[in-house]
Amino acid sequence: AVEAALGAKTPPLLLNGIDRFEFNEIVHRSDGRFDMKVPDEVRKFLDSAPWMPAIHKLLGPDCVSLYDSCIISVPGAKTQDMHCDNGHLFPHTDVHIASPHCVTVICPLVDVDADNGPTEFWPGSHYESVAKELFEERARTGAHIPSKSSLQLAGSVGDAILFDTRTVHRGMANSGTAKRPILYIAYARPWYTE
Repeated sequence: AVEAALGAKTPPLLLNGIDRFEFNEIVHRSDGRFDMKVPDEVRKFLDSAPWMPAIHKLLGPDCVSLYDSCIISVPGAKTQDMHCDNGHLFPHTDVHIASPHCVTVICPLVDVDADNGPTEFWPGSHYESVAKELFEERARTGAHIPSKSSLQLAGSVGDAILFDTRTVHRGMANSGTAKRPILYIAYARPWYTE
């Protein structure tokens, strides 16, 4: 359906990882990665998703859904630059709030492995000082991979990977032969907005 809708545009846009575009329904985020709205038919099940008890424990029972999407990585998608989804509440200070204000859930819609692009995380990088070291090292050395230890998490269909949105991470390349869709859902404390 997505490919048909894109093909109907003038000039036609292809889900090929090259054409850049942004619509309400789908956005081309980076080389070979597309961020698509979650259909209402799926969204209605998210309130009772199996990860909600953990989300409530981390953010409180009054937490809110901040955003949800389906991220599709097509074959040939390149490794993303490392990034954080949300910043710190009091950046550039010595104040670190241990509990998260936002938590993201990754739920694979196909089995994810080393070939089709797991997500790489830098443990401890939800601390601003650690994240700053990673980004400074990259800027100083030009290294695509910082020297700090990282962890690549894959998963099977229906697994849930939860992380503090301040954590430095990136999607790895899809060197497989099929698209790799994942649900990507962020929850926040009720007072937080982007």
